[in-house]
Amino acid sequence: MKKINVLLEQIDDVIAQENSSESNDEVEFTPAMLTEMAGELRHTLEKVSEPSTKEENDYAEKEMQTVEGVGNTQR
Repeated sequence: MKKINVLLEQIDDVIAQENSSESNDEVEFTPAMLTEMAGELRHTLEKVSEPSTKEENDYAEKEMQTVEGVGNTQR
């Protein structure tokens, strides 16, 4: 009987996790939230050490352009 109760509790936990993930599928971001996230990302990217290879440099430049583009569209 104890094993059945443990299994039922596990099933309840799985169902609760599935239900909570279903309700969090859609997240709406306001322009202010996007601007704040872009600013935090820009700040973090500025702290990152200089890239040592051409590939890392190209990637860093692309990321900065993406961040700047997001920030500019929200102003």
